[in-house]
Amino acid sequence: LCTWDGKFAAEVLGGGKVSLAKWLRFEDQTYLPSAFDRVIQETRRDRAEYGFSHLRLVVAYLHWHNLKESPDERIQSPLLWLPVEVAKQKGVRDQYSLQIADTEAEFNPALRHYLRQLYDIQLAERVDLSQTSIAEIQADLLAQIQRTEPGVALALKTKPEIQLIHQKAVQRLRVFQRRRGVTSGSQGITRPEFSYDRDDYRPLGLALFEKYVKPSPLPQRIAVGAAMPPRPDRMAAEAEATSFALAGGEGHRFSWEIDLTQVTLANFNYKKMSLVRDYTQLIDDRVTPPSFDTVFSIEPRPIEASPPPPLAPSDLWSVVPADATQEAAVSMARTGRSFIIQGPPGTGKSQTITNLIADYAARGKRVLFVCEKRAALDVVFNRLKQAGLDRLACLIHDSQEDKKSFVLDLKDCYESWNKVDDAIDHHRATRDRTVAALSQHLGRIAAFDRAMAHLPTDSTVTLRAMIRRMLALPEPTEADPVTRERLPTLVEWDANRALADRIHRTVSDAFGLDSLAEHPFARLSPATVADERCYAQVSAMVADGEQLFDRIDPTLEDDGTLVSGDTSLTDALVVVRSASAAVQTNLAGNLDLLDPTSAASREFRDASAACAAAASKHAAAADAAGHWTDPLSPEDADAALDQARRQEPGFFKFLSGSWNRLKRTIHERYDFSAHAVEPSITVVLERLVARQAAAAEDAAARAALNARFGTDDADALAALRDRWSDDAAPMLVRRLVAHAQASADPAATLVREARATTAIESLAALCDRHLVDGQVMTLSALAEAMRDMREGLDDLPDLLPLLRAADQAGPRVAFALRTMTLDPARIEALVLDEAITRALRADPALHRFDAAQLASSARRAARAGEILQDDNAACIRATAQRKFRDHVRQSTLSVTQLDGAGREAKKIYATGRRELEH
Repeated sequence: LCTWDGKFAAEVLGGGKVSLAKWLRFEDQTYLPSAFDRVIQETRRDRAEYGFSHLRLVVAYLHWHNLKESPDERIQSPLLWLPVEVAKQKGVRDQYSLQIADTEAEFNPALRHYLRQLYDIQLAERVDLSQTSIAEIQADLLAQIQRTEPGVALALKTKPEIQLIHQKAVQRLRVFQRRRGVTSGSQGITRPEFSYDRDDYRPLGLALFEKYVKPSPLPQRIAVGAAMPPRPDRMAAEAEATSFALAGGEGHRFSWEIDLTQVTLANFNYKKMSLVRDYTQLIDDRVTPPSFDTVFSIEPRPIEASPPPPLAPSDLWSVVPADATQEAAVSMARTGRSFIIQGPPGTGKSQTITNLIADYAARGKRVLFVCEKRAALDVVFNRLKQAGLDRLACLIHDSQEDKKSFVLDLKDCYESWNKVDDAIDHHRATRDRTVAALSQHLGRIAAFDRAMAHLPTDSTVTLRAMIRRMLALPEPTEADPVTRERLPTLVEWDANRALADRIHRTVSDAFGLDSLAEHPFARLSPATVADERCYAQVSAMVADGEQLFDRIDPTLEDDGTLVSGDTSLTDALVVVRSASAAVQTNLAGNLDLLDPTSAASREFRDASAACAAAASKHAAAADAAGHWTDPLSPEDADAALDQARRQEPGFFKFLSGSWNRLKRTIHERYDFSAHAVEPSITVVLERLVARQAAAAEDAAARAALNARFGTDDADALAALRDRWSDDAAPMLVRRLVAHAQASADPAATLVREARATTAIESLAALCDRHLVDGQVMTLSALAEAMRDMREGLDDLPDLLPLLRAADQAGPRVAFALRTMTLDPARIEALVLDEAITRALRADPALHRFDAAQLASSARRAARAGEILQDDNAACIRATAQRKFRDHVRQSTLSVTQLDGAGREAKKIYATGRRELEH
């Protein structure tokens, strides 16, 4: 029997390979090979995952009771185990062998911790079974138990108490007989099927009774009330052992024992046991690590400050790809705070750890990376190896592994670093260039992102949000710049979007229209809509408008006029007013004046020049005689001048009464104080007579010009001629002139064009007073609108609340709702399109930064990031190599050149070099 006593224990503790075929009957227990294969496979998986094996050989179990909580429940716990290795050697019959790594057995850590907490029983962590017997362990444990409870007995069980089941022997005998062909001696009666198997117990006597004695049940017994037959296939059976049964009972609560008969080979979940050991050590050492208290403190968590700012590209030392959150973890680690990074598999935790290690290494720090699973260690190490940092890292996962490869790699690194220059300046310069390129591309992308996140003027959302909203709306319709200028801002539209939806819904339900702008009353002016007597004013407007159109209709029906139903009200005003001005100034009868090369134009220029000369002469004379306060009439002026010329030169003129009267009259009518030197009476009168003569000459010239060209105002004629002859003359005026010149009687044509001037001007005034943008409507549209308004007057009371609500929303919103035949979604699309256009117009650089440039910058930045990872790894290697070479150089210096700390470092480094080199 394979128990931990005698030869088996001695052979195992001998340290050699123990053949399991010697102690186990593989031919009887056919499940053993598969069980051992499974154990070997689990061991191999644990070694790959955790770096060491969890395989243990349990040599002793403790059967005990928890007298404080469940005194009647017997507990069976592993007490001692040995670390072992199981090997398989293939052959005709596979051979399995067992070998221990050390004779030191380990007490179950979980049991040690539990017994210590429950009974204050102190068990050693390990015990050498080659020097300490199980009996000594039993004695020590019994002494600790009886120190507090003398009634508990601890026995040492070395031999199993089992009772072989007779069924196995019977079963083997029957199998043997079937193979030999042995049958029953009686051939007359056929034996029914029977079985004495515990799982299928059907004895022969019962089978014979049921077959030959027991009456058969009625076929329809259930229909007449018989009970349902039992269904053994649906009954639960209790599991029982088929190989052996224990002879003893469960044992008494005060009867404990150490069982050496249940030697067990199994893979234990050692990670939990290591936790138990760590907890025990923490309790024993009374250590209060700050990092542990920070993460698992029972105190309320302090309010976290704002996260650290993102690191600049020059401060990033990533050697594998990383996203923003992973770079934020590196930035957080630099603050020195403890934190936890959580995430499901495949979310980049190993990448983050790799970059954290690289960042610490770049800053001259050392890192100890501890992990529960070996696989995670291998992943991080392989990432460091791919980055070329494997010589800076060392895997420490199992003290029993062969360290030859590690020592050889360390030696190769030591020798190569001493021989090859680190080229740190070259690597740093290369990295600086890469960082500059990356910063440039990231700066362009960041500028684009800031612009997209900027709040444009007259907007409460960012440009990015505008574009996202734009994508969810219909395609914006085409609109001219004038219409776009009058659109509401996005803030105004968002504030009144609900109103727009309500107006659209009401108009659709009440009038069957798709928009408010389709209703004729949508063009009513805000002043008219707001008036208390709006209905009366609209009625009067419609009546007046229809009367005016009755007066305009002859002109519209005349094919010889430019004004037609398709002419806008503004253009019609220009045409009729221009024609009226031409008729009033008689330019209609002198259209040749519009040709600068015509004889009439030359004659008009000459006459105008003569008039201008006469006017200039008149102005000069008037200026010379400008101090008259009450000028004499021309007849009196001539008489006074004649008298003054005769009497003023005389010496005794003061004796003349007529002279004195003349002089007094002149002084009353002329301001002599305006002169520094008082002029004579004769000079004053001569200037007055000259002024009056120049005025008469000027009037004669103007009269001659007016008479020649048949006008009452030559200046107005000249001004109109100049305006119409100018290249900047309105296109409608040019068309009017061409139309008149092409007719047989230009003057009559212009008279016919001007006959509706009063009616059209009255219509324009009516539209200005009661309509919005009525000037831009054609005359036909205006006439139709008047008719529609007259027919829809009954709808006005229902429509007024909507119009007033639209006006209260602001002129821009009212314009969009009252003039644009679009639903709210399309109006919003147009408003957003204009807002985006204005934002791009305000930032020309953003407008030029299109999708292609953004994609190019992103590609270049990504490529620069990849190159930077290689440059970072090269700089980290070079920095570590430079530090190593400095330490080597320091270790070769004389102690006289070093201080105390330097001498200690030299001693340590020299010792390490000596051990490595030899």
